[in-house]
Amino acid sequence: MYTGAMRHWIDFTEAAGLPTFLDHLSYAQKSEQAEMFCSYEALEFQNRVGTIRSKLSAIRWMHVRDRKPDPFKGLDTLTDWLAELEKTQPPKEPSASVPAKLLELIILHTDTSTITGAILASAATLGFWFLLRSIEYLAADCGVFDPGRSLTWEDVIGRKDGEVLPRHRLQEADELTITVFSGKGSLHTCTRSLKANPESPTCAVRWLKNLHAVLLKNNAAPNPRDSLYRKADGKVLTRADLSAVLRAAAVSCGVVSSKVASHSLRRGGASAYAAAGVPHHDIQKFGRWTSDGYKVYITSYADVMTQGKVNPALVVPRFERN
Repeated sequence: MYTGAMRHWIDFTEAAGLPTFLDHLSYAQKSEQAEMFCSYEALEFQNRVGTIRSKLSAIRWMHVRDRKPDPFKGLDTLTDWLAELEKTQPPKEPSASVPAKLLELIILHTDTSTITGAILASAATLGFWFLLRSIEYLAADCGVFDPGRSLTWEDVIGRKDGEVLPRHRLQEADELTITVFSGKGSLHTCTRSLKANPESPTCAVRWLKNLHAVLLKNNAAPNPRDSLYRKADGKVLTRADLSAVLRAAAVSCGVVSSKVASHSLRRGGASAYAAAGVPHHDIQKFGRWTSDGYKVYITSYADVMTQGKVNPALVVPRFERN
């Protein structure tokens, strides 16, 4: 799944007379060569920064596969350079927020007893309720999945009554904690937790537990470094795969397909929390937005003013690592 992106890198380095592996280069040399490649991708193929980051993930994997150090670890100049490039690229038309009811429709028409169906139900609900960016749990459209930046099974902790469970007892969990990156361009991780909601047909805890059970039933117990959404053929569910399902469901409800993509889940989850009365600053914190940009993600529901609010005196939080 990394082949295409790695081929681009190899072709670029050969044409430019540059080394394919960066482990012996100085900090400045690595940064310069990486920035040259990123510029080439942006100018020659009009690739956006998200796509370029996916290709850098493939290059990182190529090094790690050959037992070489991560060439981009601590390369803050490259991170800053990409951030500046991103500012110059015109924003895409924002995707629409999808409501939880659309996820119910998808699950209703999906055979969640199969690996494919279990993956789809879990990916949709996890992305929605944990407010995930696509890079944090899906493979890029080109098929590249970076276990160093995206969710794997070792990034998931199940708890029962607050106690951590070993992975083989995940079915007993009444709460899930995941480890994700704290910001879009950040190399720092944080944790986010959600308790099971037995009354919700879109409960993210329920559907991840279902996926784990289906994998075990099919003798496909996941390795710790496997993607959560590694399919039976070894490929990882891509952003395009999930977007296609969301679009098909949206069209059946009369929504224009071009308005819906995987990012609609992050928008939909933020809007659902807002409609339930969760304070905006808590949504911002939970979704790891570092600016007021989160506000454009929140779409008001018609019944938002009638929603009851949880009595904060009854809540006993466990603080997350940020």
